[in-house]
Amino acid sequence: MKKIFLTTVLTTLISATTFAADSVVVPKFTDVSEESSFYHAIEYLRTNALVEGNKDGSFAPDRNLNRAEMLKMVIEGSNAKSEEIEAFSGSNCFQDVPAKLWFTKYVCYGKDAGFVRGYGDNTFKPSQ
Repeated sequence: MKKIFLTTVLTTLISATTFAADSVVVPKFTDVSEESSFYHAIEYLRTNALVEGNKDGSFAPDRNLNRAEMLKMVIEGSNAKSEEIEAFSGSNCFQDVPAKLWFTKYVCYGKDAGFVRGYGDNTFKPSQ
């Protein structure tokens, strides 16, 4: 079920993305082989700078995404302008989303744009 969900999300992002990546060369992920059924979708996301992978060069395609990671992919794959997203970098839009973490700008932009609402106790629970 998780793989079906991830495939659906990746396909949706690929279909919705209408921009070309800058001419930045991003190394291929060490754990995504060309034989993988997700290879082309993951490569598209990588080459269009929608995903960066892990510090060790892996992508971990079987790992669950958390809310912050998923929101980043959705926002980066939308028509949002980078300067609009960056404007939320130092924001504090939920009590559990401290300013200046890598995902803060995505969560706060997503809240402002109506992509997410959070919970009644003013939390977002980014790691869920």
